[in-house]
Amino acid sequence: MSLADDQLHLLAALRRGAAPPGLDPDGFALAGLLVAKLRVERLCRGCPEAEAELHQDPTGFRRKFDAWHAATPMRSFFPSEEARLWRASTHCV
Repeated sequence: MSLADDQLHLLAALRRGAAPPGLDPDGFALAGLLVAKLRVERLCRGCPEAEAELHQDPTGFRRKFDAWHAATPMRSFFPSEEARLWRASTHCV
């Protein structure tokens, strides 16, 4: 397996919240929470409707975000790119 394959495998595991064998599950869970937090921030900077939903219905937003985050690979760097992916998903209101 190449380094790129290893990275994709770890990123997918982070999105699922499941530590691969041999890694500390608590540390992996903390890393996953930090990644999700940064992704929410980037999404809300680029997508005013996602930010509004976060404030209006935090529980509903969390449910939608968790499903989207698990299904959507992290390849965006800019908030506008995350917003485009969010809007293209079925989770956008």
